[in-house]
Amino acid sequence: MSVPSKKILYAVIVVSLVFCRLLAAEEKISLAISVPEIAARSCSTPVWNGVTAVWEGVKDERESKEVGTQEQKKKDPILVMADPPLEGIMNRAVKEIFEACGMKLVHRGQGSDSLPRISAEIMEFYVGVTKKLVTGTSQSIAKLKFNIEKDGLLSTVTMGTELDSKGLRSKNITQLKKSLNILLSTLIENIPGTDELKQIR
Repeated sequence: MSVPSKKILYAVIVVSLVFCRLLAAEEKISLAISVPEIAARSCSTPVWNGVTAVWEGVKDERESKEVGTQEQKKKDPILVMADPPLEGIMNRAVKEIFEACGMKLVHRGQGSDSLPRISAEIMEFYVGVTKKLVTGTSQSIAKLKFNIEKDGLLSTVTMGTELDSKGLRSKNITQLKKSLNILLSTLIENIPGTDELKQIR
């Protein structure tokens, strides 16, 4: 084999290996996360009774969009993605808790210009597993940043939650889904109790 032919063969092998690694790194599965039914128990007393605000939705600002990983024997972990996307799930859940707690939400262009404008950004939302033989500990973290604009002034409120759950199997997708649902429920439940958000008027 000539020298140029060897170089071409080497280049093909290198490109193939890189391509295979990229495919392995991007292996993903989708997992449905349930929007929690928590309004009744979270808002026995309306927090924002009579408050009207412009709702501008939720944006997912995370660099990596996976919500967790599933371990594989002798292989790289599979990335777990929310389906439908987390942005839509969170938008619905946050909007519902505001409305359930007494706030009337309108779209941009509706109502007075003096109404507060509220949007939110997903900063973190992830369930990780620290393996310990067969079972492990689930370390869950979620964080939202709220942007509230009124009378030309912008204020931000960051709130979130961290949960630890022992006994989670790193390969058990059903338990991972349960942990994700608990994380979402806990995050949404904490919104009405956040002091800075209570001040929205």
